[in-house]
Amino acid sequence: MRHVLAEGCLLEPQVRAHAHEMFAVLSDPAIYEFENEPPASEQWLHRRYELLESRCSSDGSAYELNSEYWRRGIGSAAVQAMLHELGTQYEVERYVAVLKASNFRSLGLLRRLGFGSADESEAAAWRDTPDELVMVKAARRIADAP
Repeated sequence: MRHVLAEGCLLEPQVRAHAHEMFAVLSDPAIYEFENEPPASEQWLHRRYELLESRCSSDGSAYELNSEYWRRGIGSAAVQAMLHELGTQYEVERYVAVLKASNFRSLGLLRRLGFGSADESEAAAWRDTPDELVMVKAARRIADAP
């Protein structure tokens, strides 16, 4: 995976060396308002990142943005840049996002990026619990780009 430049930020492959800095970010209780919980320890996070360096996450975990940087457009820019990267470099044709229905921040971000609600059959295929929403977006093909 390569570095991806987005407006206001640089996306880089996650590696175990990030564990120290990310432990402080992931210890912020604000990011767990809707689901999950902070890492048990910095050592646990270091081991987790070491496993994820293979780029084959078994659970499909996504990004985290420190709450200090919310509402600045960084998340939108980062996700948009990653969608572009996945579409152009990896020929991804459809994006799927699963989120808690109460997570109004993520829902707003996805809507701003052009995601819409999945139909019921697709939602059923991706949803683990009834309190989740499934949002989808078709990738713009290079031939469709302006």
